[in-house]
Amino acid sequence: MKIQGHLDKLWKDSQRIRVDKAIIIGDLHLGVRDNADDFDSHDSLFLSSILPYLDDGYSLFLNGDITDDWENKDRSKIKAAYPSIFQVLNRSILRVPGNHDSDTSLPMAYVLVLKSGKEVLWTHGHAGDFFNSQASWIGRFFVRYIWRNLQMTGIFKDPTTATTRNPKKHEATRKAFEDWTKISSKEVIFSHTHFATGGPSWNTGSWVGLGGQAIVINGDKVEVKHFI
Repeated sequence: MKIQGHLDKLWKDSQRIRVDKAIIIGDLHLGVRDNADDFDSHDSLFLSSILPYLDDGYSLFLNGDITDDWENKDRSKIKAAYPSIFQVLNRSILRVPGNHDSDTSLPMAYVLVLKSGKEVLWTHGHAGDFFNSQASWIGRFFVRYIWRNLQMTGIFKDPTTATTRNPKKHEATRKAFEDWTKISSKEVIFSHTHFATGGPSWNTGSWVGLGGQAIVINGDKVEVKHFI
């Protein structure tokens, strides 16, 4: 199924959730603090950026690929590597799965209903992308058994993972989401490409590479936040 058709289906079938104040983050790609870990060293920035929102009454929504289950078979080792980060993540109230997640039972999307009644589709963004959904086993095999080993050498460290490995593919994904908002006159919040963008096709960015990003909702206001 093409991305636009998949978004139409998600819009129709997904549960509606009322939202007052929320902060949405995705693509942390938490690992086990080895050379293949793309999040490593962002602990302090993450905690100082996200905790003030939670303390101010914002709900935490997780937008997929929080842990990198493609690179790491045992999530318990990831949790052991980042106890302070998981203390924050455990305060989340909603989560959608990404292509690197092993939680396949989670809803693929929600439709967020803002204060005025305006609706915004929220999903990670990989579904409808053949090699990251139906044929995800191919990508998982490559990342777990080839790319991870290359990263472990310390030579092939790629802090932005998918964005630099295949920029044309991710630009195509971004364009597909943008086109959907134009055709449907709807808005969407997604992730997956690691590039934070403003609406109507909002992207939560990532926490690999330099700094991190989030989408913040307050009433009817939706905005991109950059943390460096």
